[in-house]
Amino acid sequence: MSAWGRMLARAGALAPSCDAAADGHAGVVVACGGAATGGLVGSYRPLLDEVRRAHPTAPVELAVVGEPGSLSDGGEVRSVSQALDALARAGAARVAVLPALVVDGSDLARLRAEVASAPAGLAQVALGRPLVSRASDARRLAEVLVRALPQGRNAVTVLVGDGGGSRAGAAGRGGGPAGGPSRPANPSGAAGAAGSGALSLLEVALRGLGRPDLWVCPLDADPTGLLRRVAEEAPCAFSVRLVPLMMAAGDLERARIGADAGESLRAALERSLYGVEVREGGLVSLTDVRSLLLEHLDEALRQLAARTPGAPAAVEPAAGGQVAGAPAAGRAGE
Repeated sequence: MSAWGRMLARAGALAPSCDAAADGHAGVVVACGGAATGGLVGSYRPLLDEVRRAHPTAPVELAVVGEPGSLSDGGEVRSVSQALDALARAGAARVAVLPALVVDGSDLARLRAEVASAPAGLAQVALGRPLVSRASDARRLAEVLVRALPQGRNAVTVLVGDGGGSRAGAAGRGGGPAGGPSRPANPSGAAGAAGSGALSLLEVALRGLGRPDLWVCPLDADPTGLLRRVAEEAPCAFSVRLVPLMMAAGDLERARIGADAGESLRAALERSLYGVEVREGGLVSLTDVRSLLLEHLDEALRQLAARTPGAPAAVEPAAGGQVAGAPAAGRAGE
């Protein structure tokens, strides 16, 4: 194994052992979207470390929604189904699944399906909420972004997100258009509409905090829409800062946002003579964002603790904070 792989293994990021699962405490699965690469795993290592510090007796697994991944140095990242099965075989009876996703979208719909088909050995599985699913979430994330992104002179900052899938390693799907947050741009069913609505709430919250220079733009938006918005709403702007509104941006996202040529947002802006700054890090790199995710995990763990023996195997915090019954795969927009 390479030095990189050994470092991740020491940090417990690569398929960690869960032989302590039988101590009566709930296990935890941190579920992220995107292709399992060394860079992706490294992006989530600080979050995994903080989960383990907050819950030192709980076995913690990092997993990807969908297919598992093999890393170039020989390590691997399990799928959510594999992580749940590993915890069940190790003796865990209850598991909280934390979606490390920005909004409700196609990744969360797939995650719901995986949780609904959890192994029979697990008595209870609680699926937490993504980063933004309520107006209060949008407000708190907006406060984090305002602190992290100081306002520039004659500049706008564009938060490039994915309202439909909100995943780190795949192309964006749906979301609010570059021209404004209130008109969904071809969301992918109910899940895409929910993600688009969450991003709309975020831009409203940013404006409410006095930062009309912070905009939300979906990754799959036509660059001409963004150019038109800059010209119409920020005619005095000389520069544009592009920031991934994703937990972790994969190679494809970085290219579509910041490539020097082609149809990237950066290239389109530079052709129109704007100065462009591209931020590389995703939201999970921000300490305050990780704190918000830990709160969502604690909420899911409290839901587990409140359940009585014989409760449904799969439970999920509903929009109002109550526990809903086992989610079906088709209930993507709830």
